[in-house]
Amino acid sequence: MNRRDKQGRLLNMNQVIKTGADPRTLPGYAQLREEMNKLTHPARPDVDWGKVETLTLGLFEQNGLELQSAAWFTLARAHNTGLSGLNEGLNLIDALVVHQWSVFWPLAIDARADILSVMFRRLQSLYRGWQLQGSEMLTQLIETERLLISLREALLRFGIREFAQANTLLHQVKHSMTQLQESLHSPVQLIPAAPSGVQDSHPSRVYVVYPDADEPSAMRATPSSFKSFLSGACCAMLAGALVLACGSVYRHAHQQQVAAAQALVEQQRREKQAIPLERLASWHRGMAQLENMAEQLNSLDKTKGKYLTVSELKTGIFSAMQAFNEQIPVEEQLRRYAQSENDQLNEETQTGLRLKQIMFRFQLLQQQKAQPTLD
Repeated sequence: MNRRDKQGRLLNMNQVIKTGADPRTLPGYAQLREEMNKLTHPARPDVDWGKVETLTLGLFEQNGLELQSAAWFTLARAHNTGLSGLNEGLNLIDALVVHQWSVFWPLAIDARADILSVMFRRLQSLYRGWQLQGSEMLTQLIETERLLISLREALLRFGIREFAQANTLLHQVKHSMTQLQESLHSPVQLIPAAPSGVQDSHPSRVYVVYPDADEPSAMRATPSSFKSFLSGACCAMLAGALVLACGSVYRHAHQQQVAAAQALVEQQRREKQAIPLERLASWHRGMAQLENMAEQLNSLDKTKGKYLTVSELKTGIFSAMQAFNEQIPVEEQLRRYAQSENDQLNEETQTGLRLKQIMFRFQLLQQQKAQPTLD
C-alpha cells in the first residue's frame, strides 16, 4: 500500500522491516523525541503528527522496528487517519511482541511497560473524541478488538501485568461495536405464506405412468428396443467409468495442492518463529571488530610514534558493543536465568523463547542443507 505524506512524498508501506536496535544515537530519533516532548510541554504546542509519522518511517528504514518508535508511529497514524491508522500501528506492535519479544529494544521489561502504558493512555483519550459510523467502521473495530486481545494475551504470557489503559480502550471498542451493531440492525422482511383456504391459480402437475391392461403389446420389449437399451446401458457404464477416473485424478491433484499449501504454511510459521538470520551474525561481527582493533594495536607496538587516539578506541569499542547487544548469546541468557531471583519468571520466559527460536532456525537450516543441489 502506498500513500503520500503532507509534503506529497510517496511512502511505501509494503517494504520489509527488520527488528531494530537502540535508536537513541540516531539523528532522526532525536528529532522525533523533540517533537513528541511537546505533549508534556507546559505551553502545550501542537504536535506535527505528519512529521512524526515521516520520522518514524525513516527510523524503520534506517534502524528497523523497535518498541518506542512503533508506539509513536501508532499514535501518529491514529491522529492522521483514525481507526485504520490505529490498526496499522497495533499490527506492527502485536507482531513485534508476539514474534520478537526476546530481541527488540528496549530489553528492560519496565521500560517496555512504560512505553506501552503511555501509548494506551494517549490512544484512550484520542479514541474518546472519534465519531464512528457505518458498516466499514464495524469491520475495522472487529480488527481493533482482535489486535488488542492478542496483544494483551501475549503481554500476560511474558509476565507483564495488565494495563488499565489498555483494558479501558478495549471496553471503548466493544461499546462502539455494540452501538454500531444496533444502529445497523434492521428487521428481516419475510415473504408471507399464502392462506390455506386459497387455491393457487397454477397448481403443480405430476406426470404419472399407469400400466394399461387392455394393450399388452405396450408391456413387451421388442428386439429394437432391447438393442437400444443395451447400447444406452453400455454408454452409461462407459461414461460412469470415465467420470470416476477423472474424479480420482482430480482428487489426487487436489490432495497434492493441499499438501503443498500446508507445507508452505508450516514453513512460513517456522520462519516467523525462528531467530532472524541477521541476528546470527551479530556476535561474529562484534568479534571481528575486536580482532581488528587488536591487530591495529599490535601493529602500533612495532612502529614508534604511532598510536590510536581515545576517540578511535571509543568508536571501535562502541561498534563492537552495539553488535554484541543486538543478540545476547544463549549461554549468557542461561547465565542470567541461573542467577535470576527477583525476575525469575521473565528470565525463564525469555530463555525458553530464545531456545525455541534457535531450534526452529536449526531445523530450517537442516532442511535447507538436506535439499539436493543442482550442478
